[in-house]
Amino acid sequence: GVQSNGPGSSRETNESLLSKTRACLFHIIRVCFFEAGRSIAHKCARFLALCISNGKFEPSQQGFSSVLLKALLGNISYLPAAATGGSVYWYFVLLNYVKDEDLAGCSTTCASLLTAVSRQLQDRLTPMEALLQTRYGLYSSPFDPVLFDLEMSGSSCKNIYNSSIGVQSDE
Repeated sequence: GVQSNGPGSSRETNESLLSKTRACLFHIIRVCFFEAGRSIAHKCARFLALCISNGKFEPSQQGFSSVLLKALLGNISYLPAAATGGSVYWYFVLLNYVKDEDLAGCSTTCASLLTAVSRQLQDRLTPMEALLQTRYGLYSSPFDPVLFDLEMSGSSCKNIYNSSIGVQSDE
């Protein structure tokens, strides 16, 4: 693991590192989680978790978690353009770690993102794609709507259901 104390390190160095990290946190989140790959995102998540734990013991640096949450939520609009799925995973691991600082705001922001992504996917659906989906059952996205909810006319499930009702009524 990464440790912040050792030869040559001091309390002032820790505070300086935390304050410098806090100052450019918005850009760190954007670059490490949305422009870089999984490996960089993982290392960044570990570094920021270390900053959170060090910030708890430094009276002048308390509140790092809330600043981190604001930076994470401020960058959430970049999420659909993320470079890799692994970096998105580490983004949400870190978001899950600090979400309790403002659970309502975090929930609202995530719901807004899902709504925007769903709307984009629906807007991209051309009439021809909708026809193909209907005809061949091509549902390639988790946001695609379910078009039909009916039983097949020759379904054996319907017959089993009817026969079990008949058996119960004969007794």
